[in-house]
Amino acid sequence: RNHLSAASVDGPVYAIGGQYGHDDGVEYLRYLHVYDPATDSWTRKADLPSDRSHFEPCTIVHNGKIIIVGGRRGWYFFDDITEYNPATDSWTQRCKLPEPLLAPSAAIFGDKLIVANGGNGETDLRDNTRYLPVEPEATLSNNEQDANLSSGNNLEDPIKIFPNPTHGNITITGISATSGALTVNIKNVNGANLMTRKFEGLNAAYTLETNALQTGLYFIEIIKDNKSKKVIKFLKN
Repeated sequence: RNHLSAASVDGPVYAIGGQYGHDDGVEYLRYLHVYDPATDSWTRKADLPSDRSHFEPCTIVHNGKIIIVGGRRGWYFFDDITEYNPATDSWTQRCKLPEPLLAPSAAIFGDKLIVANGGNGETDLRDNTRYLPVEPEATLSNNEQDANLSSGNNLEDPIKIFPNPTHGNITITGISATSGALTVNIKNVNGANLMTRKFEGLNAAYTLETNALQTGLYFIEIIKDNKSKKVIKFLKN
């Protein structure tokens, strides 16, 4: 059994879905098995609504429930978000993704489920972050906050930031000559400004310290000459 997902809720470990075989002769699974460390035993619980694999990085625990995002069965790719409740041993369909995704990354920050990257069967998607309010009745918006933060994004300099994701400092390059101050803001996914740095004169590279930031998704807003702006997403690990 491979490409299964796993999560732990209050001690027991849940092994979810997956597949037998690889490449040729694959059998996709909907099994849910629970391992109880207290009794050193496995128990089969309610099956997934559909057999699938490849949703390992997008399985998360929230408020005592397990949420899975996307996945695949052969060349069929799922666009659903599904939640398992251990207390009732039942699955509930949440909202839909704007497109099917294979193995995206997912995490909850504040009141939003963030779904990033993944594949669509033809190519890997490197810049397709999604934002989802956690409430079950919510619908998923496609780059909603990104669009808000990026309004007026008119700076055409070939700016790059690295490393991304980062554990510490971020370096900004590619900014052409500026006659005034360069302002760099770091904002969270809700648009709140967390940090501001001002630089005078032209440098080959500018460095930002991000050690004070918690793990999560952020935006760097670069304002040149107090008018031109560019916004770039980055992840803090």
